[in-house]
Amino acid sequence: MGWVRASGPVIIPGPAGAWDDAVVYAPRLAKNLDGTGYRDAEGRYYLYYTASGSVSGLNFDATGLARSADLRTWTRVGNGPVLARRPGQSDQGDASAVTVLHDGSRFHMWYEGNARIGGTDFVSIHHGTSTDGITWVDRQQVLVQGSDGDAEDLYAPVVIRDGNTWLMWYTGHDRAGRFGMMHATAPAPAGPWSRASADYLFYPRDLVPSEAWVDNGVYHLIYFELTARLRELKLATSVDARTWTPRGATYVAGPAGSWDSGRVTWPSQIPVGSSWVMFYDGHNGRDRGIGYAEGSSRYGFIRGGTGKAGPPQGVRAEVTGSRVTLTWSAPESGDATQRYVLEAGSTYGRSEFGQFGLASSSASFDPVGNGAYFVRVKAENASGVGDASNEVAFRVGSCDAAPGAPGGLTVVVRTANAQAEVMLSWHAPTDGCAAATYVIEAGSRAGLSDLAVLTVPGTQLTETVIAPRGTYYVRIRAVSRSGARGVAGSDVIVRID
Repeated sequence: MGWVRASGPVIIPGPAGAWDDAVVYAPRLAKNLDGTGYRDAEGRYYLYYTASGSVSGLNFDATGLARSADLRTWTRVGNGPVLARRPGQSDQGDASAVTVLHDGSRFHMWYEGNARIGGTDFVSIHHGTSTDGITWVDRQQVLVQGSDGDAEDLYAPVVIRDGNTWLMWYTGHDRAGRFGMMHATAPAPAGPWSRASADYLFYPRDLVPSEAWVDNGVYHLIYFELTARLRELKLATSVDARTWTPRGATYVAGPAGSWDSGRVTWPSQIPVGSSWVMFYDGHNGRDRGIGYAEGSSRYGFIRGGTGKAGPPQGVRAEVTGSRVTLTWSAPESGDATQRYVLEAGSTYGRSEFGQFGLASSSASFDPVGNGAYFVRVKAENASGVGDASNEVAFRVGSCDAAPGAPGGLTVVVRTANAQAEVMLSWHAPTDGCAAATYVIEAGSRAGLSDLAVLTVPGTQLTETVIAPRGTYYVRIRAVSRSGARGVAGSDVIVRID
């Protein structure tokens, strides 16, 4: 079986006025050196998390702690973070735990420390120790900026011990703006840490490592890619801890309408009996918290044989005259595919033009009548039809008209101090030419765009921005590939108090 998720988050932001009342994310279970969950004398598990709030400031992260005997009901420890920022130190901007291990006598924590305050990063990797998991001492930098792959920042230190060697994988941010995986080793938890290479060892695209372990001489890594959607957790394996092979998705965002339908990141896993449990950061543009899932296998639905196939990947359309060629890649998750089902309609999600069973990962249709088309692909096997791929929109015949107005603009605001995180989502136009880009406009009065104008790709239907307090009149319009600007949707009034 695959992962079975709880119906809602198990930890949410604290009550208004709490230090963590804005955002809680990046859950990290304290573990023993063998990868099992640490439990104290009272049988409680320890879950660390990164948070910020209206008191601490939305742009400042610190680390909180919650404890639980059953992994479902969690009690926060104290009224503030257990790992706070230190004024004047190399972690004065942020202090975010990533790995916490117990060696039998004390805890070791590796965390991100940001030396800058106020919206920019200069992050390095720190280490600290604790006898009770609450009070942390001996906090120090253990790995700082290098010459190449991590010349700007070092994020997400994932650490295990393999024999007598401590192994770390982390995200390096280079001067070109890339985020790739680096590797370092050390004879002791605080170092000295030595890089395996000055540049990335694994870079399928921008990524963040989150879990690592070694099993029968094979190293395993769960990571998430920094795409616009953040909807998949992925697995890679290695025989030497340096050369990695991607193996596909192990967990995906929840179904439409669920609290974690928008993104899933930062998995943290432990075995419990014959099963596995996982905590993760979930989000749907409105709700955000720490989610919980159970599974019979740590690999989720990569293994199995009785489940549905995952969504096909990268659907593309090529239009030549009246001929349309559609191509895609096989699912990276779920069980084996027996055939594909292509759905076509006149607008997003509809299939009134037909559903077509296909044996391969491409199809051509000729002639296709003039008009706009929205197409998606699903994979099918004996267990049924799986989730849909990305939606691809195209038009057959000339299209000089502007796109119609985007619909369903919704705005969610999370406020803290003098600014807020504003999350926007909308629907693609249902008429006119397809949108190549969207333009988000914000003005001080209805119809104006004197405060902000932001352009995002036509494949993107969500955007998150940071805005100061005030009142904004926000609307969105679509622009076609030829540059024709469509009419804007209705203004939505956003008040940030």
